[in-house]
Amino acid sequence: MSPVATGLLGGSFDPVHLGHLVMARIALERVGVGEVWFMPAARPPHKSDRALSDSHHRHAMLSLATLEQPRYRVSIEELERAGRSYTVDTLKRLRRAPGGRRRWCFLAGADAFAEIGTWRRPRSILDLAEFVVFPRNGIGFADLRRRLPAWVADRLVEHPASDPRLPGSTNGRPGVHWVPVEVPAVSSTEVRRRARRGEDLTSLVPALVAHYIERYGLYRARRGAA
Repeated sequence: MSPVATGLLGGSFDPVHLGHLVMARIALERVGVGEVWFMPAARPPHKSDRALSDSHHRHAMLSLATLEQPRYRVSIEELERAGRSYTVDTLKRLRRAPGGRRRWCFLAGADAFAEIGTWRRPRSILDLAEFVVFPRNGIGFADLRRRLPAWVADRLVEHPASDPRLPGSTNGRPGVHWVPVEVPAVSSTEVRRRARRGEDLTSLVPALVAHYIERYGLYRARRGAA
Protein backbone atom coordinates (compact mmCIF):
# COMPACT_ATOMS: atom_id res chain seq x y z
CA MET A 1 0.00 0.00 0.00
CA SER A 2 1.43 3.40 -1.00
CA PRO A 3 2.07 6.00 1.71
CA VAL A 4 -0.42 8.82 2.13
CA ALA A 5 0.54 11.92 0.12
CA THR A 6 0.65 14.81 2.57
CA GLY A 7 1.11 18.38 1.45
CA LEU A 8 3.29 20.69 3.56
CA LEU A 9 2.80 24.43 3.31
CA GLY A 10 5.31 26.41 5.34
CA GLY A 11 5.95 30.08 5.94
CA SER A 12 5.54 32.87 8.43
CA PHE A 13 1.78 33.18 7.71
CA ASP A 14 1.83 36.78 8.91
CA PRO A 15 -1.00 36.57 8.04
CA VAL A 16 -2.38 33.56 6.17
CA HIS A 17 -4.15 34.74 3.01
CA LEU A 18 -6.31 33.43 0.17
CA GLY A 19 -3.28 32.59 -1.98
CA HIS A 20 -2.15 30.07 0.64
CA LEU A 21 -5.62 28.56 0.88
CA VAL A 22 -6.15 28.27 -2.87
CA MET A 23 -2.76 26.56 -3.23
CA ALA A 24 -3.79 24.07 -0.54
CA ARG A 25 -7.18 23.47 -2.18
CA ILE A 26 -5.59 22.82 -5.57
CA ALA A 27 -3.23 20.33 -3.93
CA LEU A 28 -6.21 18.48 -2.43
CA GLU A 29 -8.62 18.62 -5.35
CA ARG A 30 -6.36 18.45 -8.39
CA VAL A 31 -2.85 17.32 -7.41
CA GLY A 32 -4.09 14.41 -5.31
CA VAL A 33 -2.63 14.91 -1.84
CA GLY A 34 -4.72 13.45 0.96
CA GLU A 35 -4.32 16.34 3.39
CA VAL A 36 -2.38 19.57 3.81
CA TRP A 37 -0.37 20.56 6.88
CA PHE A 38 0.20 24.27 7.43
CA MET A 39 3.46 24.82 9.31
CA PRO A 40 4.01 28.35 10.64
CA ALA A 41 7.68 29.07 11.26
CA ALA A 42 9.01 30.46 14.51
CA ARG A 43 11.83 32.39 12.82
CA PRO A 44 12.10 31.94 9.04
CA PRO A 45 15.77 32.34 8.03
CA HIS A 46 14.89 34.44 4.97
CA LYS A 47 12.71 36.98 6.84
CA SER A 48 15.09 38.39 9.43
CA ASP A 49 14.58 42.01 8.35
CA ARG A 50 11.34 42.56 10.24
CA ALA A 51 9.68 41.45 13.45
CA LEU A 52 6.97 38.84 13.06
CA SER A 53 3.64 38.96 14.83
CA ASP A 54 3.53 36.83 17.97
CA SER A 55 3.28 33.15 17.17
CA HIS A 56 -0.04 32.79 19.01
CA HIS A 57 -1.62 35.33 16.65
CA ARG A 58 -0.27 33.63 13.53
CA HIS A 59 -1.38 30.23 14.81
CA ALA A 60 -4.83 31.55 15.72
CA MET A 61 -5.36 33.07 12.28
CA LEU A 62 -4.35 29.81 10.60
CA SER A 63 -6.73 27.87 12.85
CA LEU A 64 -9.58 30.20 11.88
CA ALA A 65 -8.73 30.01 8.17
CA THR A 66 -8.72 26.20 8.15
CA LEU A 67 -11.63 25.67 10.54
CA GLU A 68 -14.08 24.26 8.00
CA GLN A 69 -11.73 21.96 6.07
CA PRO A 70 -11.23 18.61 7.84
CA ARG A 71 -8.26 17.71 5.61
CA TYR A 72 -6.26 20.74 6.75
CA ARG A 73 -4.04 20.53 9.80
CA VAL A 74 -2.16 23.35 11.54
CA SER A 75 1.13 21.98 12.89
CA ILE A 76 3.08 23.61 15.73
CA GLU A 77 6.19 21.56 14.90
CA GLU A 78 8.29 24.65 14.11
CA LEU A 79 6.66 27.04 16.59
CA GLU A 80 7.67 24.79 19.49
CA ARG A 81 11.35 24.85 18.56
CA ALA A 82 13.79 27.58 19.53
CA GLY A 83 15.90 29.29 16.88
CA ARG A 84 15.42 29.54 13.15
CA SER A 85 13.15 27.18 11.22
CA TYR A 86 15.04 25.20 8.60
CA THR A 87 13.11 22.98 6.18
CA VAL A 88 15.71 20.21 6.21
CA ASP A 89 15.47 19.86 10.01
CA THR A 90 11.67 19.86 9.94
CA LEU A 91 11.51 17.15 7.28
CA LYS A 92 13.93 14.93 9.18
CA ARG A 93 11.84 15.22 12.34
CA LEU A 94 8.62 14.52 10.48
CA ARG A 95 10.03 11.40 8.89
CA ARG A 96 11.27 10.10 12.25
CA ALA A 97 8.01 10.79 14.07
CA PRO A 98 5.33 8.11 14.62
CA GLY A 99 3.25 7.97 11.46
CA GLY A 100 6.08 9.58 9.52
CA ARG A 101 5.90 7.05 6.70
CA ARG A 102 4.13 9.43 4.38
CA ARG A 103 4.71 10.78 0.95
CA TRP A 104 5.72 14.30 1.95
CA CYS A 105 4.99 16.92 -0.73
CA PHE A 106 6.22 20.43 -0.05
CA LEU A 107 4.00 23.08 -1.68
CA ALA A 108 5.80 26.19 -2.91
CA GLY A 109 5.46 29.15 -5.21
CA ALA A 110 7.95 29.39 -8.06
CA ASP A 111 9.51 32.55 -6.59
CA ALA A 112 10.38 30.78 -3.34
CA PHE A 113 11.47 27.52 -4.98
CA ALA A 114 13.78 29.39 -7.38
CA GLU A 115 15.93 30.18 -4.32
CA ILE A 116 16.23 26.59 -3.09
CA GLY A 117 19.95 26.56 -3.83
CA THR A 118 20.36 29.07 -0.98
CA TRP A 119 18.42 26.98 1.56
CA ARG A 120 20.24 24.97 4.19
CA ARG A 121 21.35 21.59 2.75
CA PRO A 122 19.15 21.76 -0.37
CA ARG A 123 20.31 18.42 -1.77
CA SER A 124 19.16 16.70 1.41
CA ILE A 125 15.81 18.48 1.21
CA LEU A 126 15.17 17.10 -2.28
CA ASP A 127 15.92 13.60 -1.04
CA LEU A 128 13.49 13.95 1.88
CA ALA A 129 10.40 15.27 0.12
CA GLU A 130 8.81 15.93 -3.23
CA PHE A 131 7.96 19.48 -4.25
CA VAL A 132 4.81 20.74 -5.91
CA VAL A 133 5.61 24.13 -7.46
CA PHE A 134 3.06 26.70 -8.66
CA PRO A 135 3.53 29.75 -10.93
CA ARG A 136 4.02 32.93 -8.92
CA ASN A 137 5.14 36.51 -9.52
CA GLY A 138 5.33 35.95 -13.27
CA ILE A 139 7.75 33.02 -13.05
CA GLY A 140 6.80 30.32 -15.55
CA PHE A 141 8.25 26.86 -16.20
CA ALA A 142 11.02 27.91 -18.60
CA ASP A 143 12.07 30.82 -16.41
CA LEU A 144 12.16 28.61 -13.33
CA ARG A 145 14.38 26.05 -15.08
CA ARG A 146 16.83 28.81 -15.98
CA ARG A 147 17.00 30.02 -12.39
CA LEU A 148 17.59 26.60 -10.82
CA PRO A 149 20.91 24.82 -10.39
CA ALA A 150 21.24 21.98 -12.90
CA TRP A 151 20.97 19.29 -10.24
CA VAL A 152 17.57 20.70 -9.24
CA ALA A 153 16.32 21.40 -12.78
CA ASP A 154 17.02 17.76 -13.66
CA ARG A 155 14.26 16.72 -11.26
CA LEU A 156 11.69 19.20 -12.54
CA VAL A 157 8.71 17.52 -14.21
CA GLU A 158 6.11 19.59 -16.06
CA HIS A 159 2.51 18.50 -15.55
CA PRO A 160 -0.32 19.66 -17.85
CA ALA A 161 -2.89 21.99 -16.32
CA SER A 162 -5.60 19.57 -17.48
CA ASP A 163 -4.17 16.76 -15.32
CA PRO A 164 -1.72 17.92 -12.66
CA ARG A 165 -2.09 14.84 -10.45
CA LEU A 166 1.01 13.33 -8.88
CA PRO A 167 2.28 10.07 -10.36
CA GLY A 168 1.53 6.99 -8.33
CA SER A 169 5.17 6.37 -7.40
CA THR A 170 8.39 8.34 -6.96
CA ASN A 171 10.48 5.41 -8.25
CA GLY A 172 12.82 5.90 -5.30
CA ARG A 173 13.74 9.51 -6.11
CA PRO A 174 11.45 12.36 -5.02
CA GLY A 175 10.58 14.66 -7.87
CA VAL A 176 9.83 18.34 -8.36
CA HIS A 177 6.39 18.72 -9.94
CA TRP A 178 5.48 21.85 -11.87
CA VAL A 179 1.72 22.46 -11.63
CA PRO A 180 0.72 25.24 -14.08
CA VAL A 181 -2.39 26.28 -12.18
CA GLU A 182 -2.55 29.93 -11.18
CA VAL A 183 -3.17 30.94 -7.59
CA PRO A 184 -4.31 34.43 -6.54
CA ALA A 185 -1.53 37.01 -6.60
CA VAL A 186 -1.94 37.85 -2.92
CA SER A 187 0.91 38.52 -0.51
CA SER A 188 1.09 38.90 3.25
CA THR A 189 2.95 42.16 2.63
CA GLU A 190 -0.08 43.61 0.84
CA VAL A 191 -2.41 42.41 3.61
CA ARG A 192 -0.27 44.12 6.24
CA ARG A 193 -0.07 47.31 4.17
CA ARG A 194 -3.84 47.49 3.82
CA ALA A 195 -4.38 46.67 7.49
CA ARG A 196 -2.08 49.54 8.48
CA ARG A 197 -4.27 51.88 6.46
CA GLY A 198 -7.47 50.48 7.93
CA GLU A 199 -8.65 49.24 4.52
CA ASP A 200 -10.99 46.32 3.86
CA LEU A 201 -9.20 42.93 3.80
CA THR A 202 -11.98 40.55 2.78
CA SER A 203 -10.70 40.18 -0.81
CA LEU A 204 -7.33 39.02 0.52
CA VAL A 205 -8.02 36.89 3.62
CA PRO A 206 -10.94 34.82 4.95
CA ALA A 207 -13.59 36.86 6.76
CA LEU A 208 -12.72 35.33 10.14
CA VAL A 209 -9.07 36.31 9.68
CA ALA A 210 -10.03 39.85 8.66
CA HIS A 211 -12.15 40.12 11.80
CA TYR A 212 -9.30 38.80 13.95
CA ILE A 213 -6.83 41.33 12.50
CA GLU A 214 -9.28 44.15 13.17
CA ARG A 215 -10.14 42.95 16.67
CA TYR A 216 -6.52 42.77 17.84
CA GLY A 217 -5.29 45.74 15.84
CA LEU A 218 -2.61 43.68 14.13
CA TYR A 219 -0.21 45.50 11.80
CA ARG A 220 -1.58 48.94 12.70
CA ALA A 221 1.53 49.89 14.73
CA ARG A 222 4.09 48.64 12.20
CA ARG A 223 6.69 51.15 11.02
CA GLY A 224 9.00 51.12 8.00
CA ALA A 225 8.85 48.81 5.03
CA ALA A 226 6.37 45.94 5.02
